Amino acid sequence: MIQWCTFNHKDYKYDDRGDPSGDAGRGTSDKSGIEVLEGLGVMIQGASNDMMIRLESVRYGLNTLIDGEAALVVDKAECMVIVEGFQGGYEYRRIITSASERYSEAEPNKNQYSHPHDAVQYVAQVVFADFVLYQQGELEDMQKNQLRQMTEDDGMFM
Repeated sequence: MIQWCTFNHKDYKYDDRGDPSGDAGRGTSDKSGIEVLEGLGVMIQGASNDMMIRLESVRYGLNTLIDGEAALVVDKAECMVIVEGFQGGYEYRRIITSASERYSEAEPNKNQYSHPHDAVQYVAQVVFADFVLYQQGELEDMQKNQLRQMTEDDGMFM
């Protein structure tokens, strides 16, 4: 991936995000996944584990229009696992007790859809979290003014 990005998009600037637990587990190596990537020159920042902000960031991107198009677009031809996840494969853990049956609101089932959807959430969080926090009234005034200016410049509406 590093070679492909360097060859095909050498003028791009990358903001690499990864699983927040990527610097914890070491598996069979004495280095974590993040340490291995940093050794290759990829500087990864851990994303947030706050599921509310991650999911709301994805919702914001899917429901916000820029020039008539969704701010977050998924290529149906190239990203079938993501599409299938949105169509029901990405699901929450079912909890059955003697009194009721419900779905966990905190944690999705870990399956073939959860990891790709985690990645979408990490990216959406970087791009849209400030907009979500703005709508929820959780940004400081200076950040709100910067965000207002960005959205006016880009034709986005909050």
